[in-house]
Amino acid sequence: MAAINEPFLLSSYSVIQRSKIKNQRRQTGVYASYQKPSSNSDGFVSVAAQADGVHVVDVATLHPIISHTLGPSTTFACAPLTQHQSSKNTHTTYAVIASSPDVETECQGKTIWKWIENLSGPLTDRSSSSSKNQHETLVPHLVLGLYDCDELPERILAISPSGDISLLTTALHLKTTHPASGDQNEVLSAHVFPRSSCSFLGSRSEGAAVVLVIARGDAIQVEVYSVDGEDLISSVIVNEVPLSSKETATTSCSSSGILNIITHPGLWHTFSLTPSSLSAISMPIQLTQLSFITSATPSSPSKKPQSNSQKQSSKTTLHPTPSLLALTSSHVLFASPTPQNEIALLLWDTQYSVLLASYILHLPSSLIPYASSLTLTLLAPGASGVGITAGSQQAILVISQSISEVDGKTPIKSSVYVVPYNVPARSTLANAIGRANASARWVIDGGSATATGGEEESPQDVARAKLVSGMQTALEQNRPQAANALFMEWEKREQEKVRFRGLNYLGDGIEKLGYAFVKDVLKVVIQPQKPPNPLYSSEVVRHLVEKGVVRSAMLEGGLLASLRIRNDWVCLQSIDLALRYVPDLSENELIETLNIIANNTSPTSADPNAMQVDPTPSNPTPTLQEFLATLLRYRVFTTPQLILAFRLYLRTPEAITAIAQILDEWMRKVQAQEVKLLPSKKDVVKNEHGALVIKEDAAKPKAASDLPSIDKILNFLQSLLDASFLTLLQHPPAHKILKNLKAHIEPEIAAFSQTEQIRGLVEGFARAHVKAVKSAEEGKAKDTKNTGQEGSKKDWRQRRREAHEQVGMAVGAYQLEELVL
Repeated sequence: MAAINEPFLLSSYSVIQRSKIKNQRRQTGVYASYQKPSSNSDGFVSVAAQADGVHVVDVATLHPIISHTLGPSTTFACAPLTQHQSSKNTHTTYAVIASSPDVETECQGKTIWKWIENLSGPLTDRSSSSSKNQHETLVPHLVLGLYDCDELPERILAISPSGDISLLTTALHLKTTHPASGDQNEVLSAHVFPRSSCSFLGSRSEGAAVVLVIARGDAIQVEVYSVDGEDLISSVIVNEVPLSSKETATTSCSSSGILNIITHPGLWHTFSLTPSSLSAISMPIQLTQLSFITSATPSSPSKKPQSNSQKQSSKTTLHPTPSLLALTSSHVLFASPTPQNEIALLLWDTQYSVLLASYILHLPSSLIPYASSLTLTLLAPGASGVGITAGSQQAILVISQSISEVDGKTPIKSSVYVVPYNVPARSTLANAIGRANASARWVIDGGSATATGGEEESPQDVARAKLVSGMQTALEQNRPQAANALFMEWEKREQEKVRFRGLNYLGDGIEKLGYAFVKDVLKVVIQPQKPPNPLYSSEVVRHLVEKGVVRSAMLEGGLLASLRIRNDWVCLQSIDLALRYVPDLSENELIETLNIIANNTSPTSADPNAMQVDPTPSNPTPTLQEFLATLLRYRVFTTPQLILAFRLYLRTPEAITAIAQILDEWMRKVQAQEVKLLPSKKDVVKNEHGALVIKEDAAKPKAASDLPSIDKILNFLQSLLDASFLTLLQHPPAHKILKNLKAHIEPEIAAFSQTEQIRGLVEGFARAHVKAVKSAEEGKAKDTKNTGQEGSKKDWRQRRREAHEQVGMAVGAYQLEELVL
């Protein structure tokens, strides 16, 4: 069972800050990190107290085991990092110095100090040798955070506020620095995971994965970098987030690629991060009764103008900062102040959008006067949640005052708490059932009229209710076209209302329409509780699906089941739209539909060569080839879920054999086609940013336009064989197909082994092209039209030198030179 036990105080600090930290964002009185060297240890919390020093506190004994008092003139830029060596009983602590009498002004925020403490020796020896064990280094950028990773044991990472990543040895030797992707970047959060634990990256190579949530102007993007054992830092993912950076309150990310973002209006968004896209996996939750939630209210013309002092004070008004901590792929711990001078600790299941456990922590009396500007930080063992597992665990909660309020006389007060909790191994429906009432205090029902719940319905809600009622009446009278006309007329009126604001009502997504409203419209149009109606029309359903506002969870039993019941195939159009625009279609839904089509397909229509594009009007059900091709073209599957879906729904050997036969025939066709290795001049075009790119599907023959790619065919086939291989062995008609599959797969393995050898030769050019395209998109490509002859020669020589360097990089790793005397 999920639970949050009573937190207990680990340590508290009250120091006087006399100097300001320059070149940094909003600063707090205390920074902390949590390290847990083994499962048997409760771990250590490293605390950097401004104008005080660095302290390492044992969570088990609640006492500091190491303290480095640096005086009131020393401040810190981020949380310290402590590494523990159990064999020697030594602790190595790293801290980034923001200001100190021993640090020059230009080095502030870039200087890292290091201490080594041997806890086995006498206390007198440790204190006398403390200054001797202090080391320092300078990195080429400001530092926002220090991180380490189990798969990079001799390295630490330093990340800047703009996204620069520096890799250093534990001896503070700089190995490499990867520059930020933009000059105007601002890192909202940084997360470091072992590369092998990042399921969203696919391959299980060792190293570290760095996930940065970055604000660039008003936009947000997620950047993922890979750090390998050879000290190479490379960008692997860059995805845009459809939210405003100015409204972002807090973010979190798990090693499975689940990204949670909470905005100041109180909307909780959950996304799934993949190498190709960032998709929403649930509807936004509207939070309430929390202090950080703000609402933009238009200024009234009757208000008096503000004085200069009032304007200045309004600019510096601070709001409390909440904190998110990913525990598992779907469980998140959330902490936020409330208007009642409390700290709400909430354990959420984001898959079902329910609150599993909560605890109300009363704010310490010393911090109540600063409740409106407190900063909360939740910490997990390791770097950004590395090592979190299900079961009884504990997190660290840091409650700190903002130092922007200090005047050099008032003490900065901060408290560090230990929060014990228990989290399930995975998200299950059994744990979510009956938890709706638990979240009633913190969540606004999507169907409620207003955020406060006490006001009358707005004119917009009245118009929506009238529309739903009118559509229901029309459908009860067997007039589906009239219902479609009502919805289209309403949409046109709404678009006219917001046209002067430059908005597209439907195009802005489900946040504008509302989850509850879309759900009501679907229930009225589809009517899943009633038997199929021959006069059913799916125009409104397809319209909403294409706008990206429909979720499968809106309908009991799922969207695909509802479309099948209503026989809404319409030449595969509805299914095609659902696969493209509905992000929460599960593997179970898809394979169940595939099984139904496979069992209903006659032997003659199962011929792989008869791949129809337009089925006859008398039989609107798509063929097995059509549905399977559409399925592989638009969906990215989770392999374990796909195997379970195969075992659950695809049980008859005839259906499995029919699917395997189609996949085998597609592989034969793809392998028989000529592969174009070098594009022609007609295949290379300039994109909208002026960068040279290859046309989409330029290397793919025209005859293969209806076939899925070979990698998607192989991935789907591998899951099918993993789940159904024994069934195919016991089915004699499948033996020939299995032999054909073996004959087609072996050449692919050989081709992959051969092409892998040239990776080192061409990877440098591929990276250079990606960088050029990215620079063009960011508007940073150099304009060479107005440069003189000298500059042109320099650019040409530089390009030639880089080409020679890239060729030389491959010597040794992929080439062998032998000298015979």
